[in-house]
Amino acid sequence: MYACVGVLMMLYPISQGLVSNRSFYKMSMAQNPQIHNSIAFRKDAPLQKSKDEKQLNSKQKLLLAVAVAYFASATIIALRYFPLLMKDIKGSAKNKVDSGTFRTLEDDEKIPTLETCKSINNKLKEILETKIAYRKADKKLIVECGMPKSSNRFLFYGDPGNGKSFFAKIYAKSIGAEYKEITAADYERHSSGESIEKLCGVFEEAIKVGKEHPDKDYVLIMNEADQLIFSSEKLKDTRGGYGFFKIEERDIFINYIDRLQEEAPNVTFIGTVNFTPTDGALDRAVLSRFSKNIVEVPYPEACAFYEAMKKSLSNLPNYEDLISKNGDKLFEIAKNMEKRKCSFRNMDNIMDNAKNTNLKNRINNPQAQFDIKYIADALDGLKLTDGEISEFSHLK
Repeated sequence: MYACVGVLMMLYPISQGLVSNRSFYKMSMAQNPQIHNSIAFRKDAPLQKSKDEKQLNSKQKLLLAVAVAYFASATIIALRYFPLLMKDIKGSAKNKVDSGTFRTLEDDEKIPTLETCKSINNKLKEILETKIAYRKADKKLIVECGMPKSSNRFLFYGDPGNGKSFFAKIYAKSIGAEYKEITAADYERHSSGESIEKLCGVFEEAIKVGKEHPDKDYVLIMNEADQLIFSSEKLKDTRGGYGFFKIEERDIFINYIDRLQEEAPNVTFIGTVNFTPTDGALDRAVLSRFSKNIVEVPYPEACAFYEAMKKSLSNLPNYEDLISKNGDKLFEIAKNMEKRKCSFRNMDNIMDNAKNTNLKNRINNPQAQFDIKYIADALDGLKLTDGEISEFSHLK
């Protein structure tokens, strides 16, 4: 279609040139009868053309040759790029609903259930336990308990690295749900229209799956949801069209959150944000829809670090002996982590450094064993924890 339009656009001025030349020729003959009379129309004489007529025919032939060349070029371009254009169109339509992306956590040993997870603070655990009890209850029991309602949406907030996505997966595994995890990079594009199309595709697929399997549970986790729920009041002050585009995204997000509750209540949405809901950075209309389920994921406590570090060391051949002899030292390190406001991400990096130190020593001395001191040294070598960075940025 685009190629045909291009060809017509190219042929239009050429055809106009042909028409204008023909008109000029007729006008010339009307004003100069000699041109017409100079042509022999006798039966017994060969056809002769005037010099002016020959010049006009030469121009027409030249214009016709140019037209043919343009048409041939346009045809080659159309044949070359039309399949690619159709491929892009089909790909765009396919991206509207991205199917087959929910997966189970049943066999993922890295993700515990709420019952087996020991590295979670009691307040967060209590909130999730209440929601899990509702999801596991049958309809008869819910009726007998007075028909309590439960929202299928959460908003986890807290500083980066505190385990918001990890605890969302724990919730999914605890209710036996399949889950899908997305970030802003999965739907943000250079084109605002394409970004909105991708965002709609994410929720349309979730609603479709929820409707097709009403007896199964699903969890849709959106990391860094801050990108979608910035305060509309602040976005209006943004220069250019960016602010209006983000407001449109936010409106679409709100619409789909409401649709999930009505059309697919078996799909739980969990958004994670780094902003605190009370600092004014997040949109009030969005927060009101999560008001009952806005959950803080704070920096881990010492007992959570202690259990997480033991889990990390459990593959060591001397694990049992190591913990029995150095449990108190390990808990002291955990308390120092809590004091410095380490995140779980900080702890993972510390444990990796300690294990690399152990590897280096084992290469030089195969009989060497892991020493708790490796963890303490790695913590001392960490210049800034996530919590210290956060405090520093607030002071700025």
